[in-house]
Amino acid sequence: MRLGKRMTMVLALLLSVIGADVCAQEVVDSVWVDSVEVDSVALAEEFKSDYDSEEDKARMDSLIQARYVIVSMNGKYGIYDREKNDSVTAVDMDYIEYSHYFQPENGMCFCYFYYEKGLQCGKIGINMNDNTKMEAFADNPRLVGKHEEFPAIDSLILVRSYDVLSDCMAAIDGIQGQVAVIDARTSDVLAWGALENVEGDIVYAPLLKRLCSSETYMPFVAADCLAQSKTSLEDSVDTGHGILVLNDSVQIRDHNWRKGGYEVLTYRQALLNKSRIGMYHAMMTLPDGMDYWKYATDQTKNTNAMELAMVFNNIFHLDSVNVSAERRGNIRAIAIGMFKKGGIQHKRAPKDVELAGVYNVADDGTEQTFTFVGCFPADKPKYAVSMVVQRKHKLPASPAMVSDKVNELIEWLNKK
Repeated sequence: MRLGKRMTMVLALLLSVIGADVCAQEVVDSVWVDSVEVDSVALAEEFKSDYDSEEDKARMDSLIQARYVIVSMNGKYGIYDREKNDSVTAVDMDYIEYSHYFQPENGMCFCYFYYEKGLQCGKIGINMNDNTKMEAFADNPRLVGKHEEFPAIDSLILVRSYDVLSDCMAAIDGIQGQVAVIDARTSDVLAWGALENVEGDIVYAPLLKRLCSSETYMPFVAADCLAQSKTSLEDSVDTGHGILVLNDSVQIRDHNWRKGGYEVLTYRQALLNKSRIGMYHAMMTLPDGMDYWKYATDQTKNTNAMELAMVFNNIFHLDSVNVSAERRGNIRAIAIGMFKKGGIQHKRAPKDVELAGVYNVADDGTEQTFTFVGCFPADKPKYAVSMVVQRKHKLPASPAMVSDKVNELIEWLNKK
């Protein structure tokens, strides 16, 4: 008897999996900003036999949600049965939402909840007679990518990219990292790989979609603001002695503030030297400049190596309805100038190829994230590359610690 009930529950769960698939597709197509957004699928077409009318379904859904409530504790969620005073699940999930119910012909009734936990998402099916449950889960497509999604991946480039990333992580005690290579002409993903350090061994890791922040783009955001405000890159900006006090609790500091800062220089020089004060003033040339500043300095993990390369390629190389010739011209000037004399990263330039891009080191006091994104050859790009490596906070921390390895990959690709 118990086996028969379990088999019925397995069948019910399998029939429900299509709901998880539809929900996952909706998640992929959604825009995720500050909070978890889930497009719950009622599956009315799949389960019309479960109810006689929309009114009956609404009534049943209401009864189920009155009985099975979502509880929270310390930012985690679980399911509680108020009728039986029973904790159906542990309170350890990142998100839960009621999905639908299913009633087979034998009179049993199952309700389903969509959930997210860590890097996974799925469905929990609950037998409403005794609260036995089963789960179907997979990697959350909002958080984890798959190589199968990118049919143009080049196995040779992927292997070489993994080798370079592994060497880089070993050199700086990296705990996790990603590398991506994009065909700059077609936007095809040629390589996207991830590694992590597990007890001293560097091993393959999930392709996290939220690995790092987009702070790397800050000089390009500033250049774009100048173009929008019709402010020339050759106009002067006073960065003072390297410290700008915005209010009692907020200061902006340039990396050379201990040496007295950059004082007065052109916007071009300020951006090429990655003066945060200069970039702040560049953004403030627009009425909504503070919004740009908040975006550019946001260290929320909201992107990954593949997206960094793809976005940079789009704004630098490809035609775009969202980027005018003037705005693209400013971005290109700064991206190329970074690796030329007068640019703060000119010593990081690879051999025998003109590179456009930028390095960045973000440090939150606990973790450091070394990031590179760029494309080459700068005049007619063939590849866009990005590498992200994270490690625990320690000093010193400089782009020079990863640039040699990045250049190995760039120079190898350039000869390919």
